[in-house]
Amino acid sequence: MFGADGESMSVDKETAVRMVMGSRAKLLGYISTIVRDHAAAEDVLQEVVVILLRKCDQIESCDTIMPWLYTTARLESLSACRKTKRLPQPMDESILDLLDENWIAAEATDEIPVRIDALRVCMDTLNGHNRQLIELRYGGNLSGKDLAKRLNKPLNTIYVALARIHKALGVCVRSTLERQMENSANA
Repeated sequence: MFGADGESMSVDKETAVRMVMGSRAKLLGYISTIVRDHAAAEDVLQEVVVILLRKCDQIESCDTIMPWLYTTARLESLSACRKTKRLPQPMDESILDLLDENWIAAEATDEIPVRIDALRVCMDTLNGHNRQLIELRYGGNLSGKDLAKRLNKPLNTIYVALARIHKALGVCVRSTLERQMENSANA
């Protein structure tokens, strides 16, 4: 890309940082889907930002930052999975390709923030115990085994409760999104 004076243009560091911070939650969600560990996802995101700052002068325009970030996040996530024995083995490439396609499609339609808002609404409908389970599991990044120990419950009880809560949240999110679509169509 060239400026009006014919010189090559690139993205400045401030713009790059603003873009990555504006998309932090989305990137972290994407990375978490691959590494399946919140702490590792945070580490990978930090590495992606470091690489971005080192290479942002090679990125041609703001339009190419997000695809670059997702590609870099994918590569760094896979690298972290291979290097760290406590992380699960990397997903099959075909699954990652499908994940990328769906993530890009959701990004293009701005679907992710709408789904997150629907999930927030649905989280507010959970009773205290169920909400605590979800917050400990995902906010506290506790495994089912850790939850069982912490709450002094059998592991199977925790898994059954989480499955029931996931199902209820899924139904709630889908119905919330359907209502929003109906309201948009009627407006």
